[in-house]
Amino acid sequence: MADGKSSFVLYTEYLRHIQKMSMDQRGELFTAILRYAAGESVPELDAAADMAFIFIRTKMDMETEARKEYCRKQQERGKLGGRPKKNPEESKEKK
Repeated sequence: MADGKSSFVLYTEYLRHIQKMSMDQRGELFTAILRYAAGESVPELDAAADMAFIFIRTKMDMETEARKEYCRKQQERGKLGGRPKKNPEESKEKK
């Protein structure tokens, strides 16, 4: 994933998915998430941790793509020069 970002979002809703996992599994999952976010290889996970990692990774990827699209659109808008300056004559008429 590492796209130059140094952060990502974890949601509290993940707790309901991982609370039945052992603490060791949770630690392996958290390590896998951090490694994925840093662009490093993800270690092998057991079935439960792998399933949780898949849905978390999918959401992380979707948010990354949405952020890239937002930035791309903002960049295009910026190239247009931003908001046009108000015409001084129109400003006086409104007052």
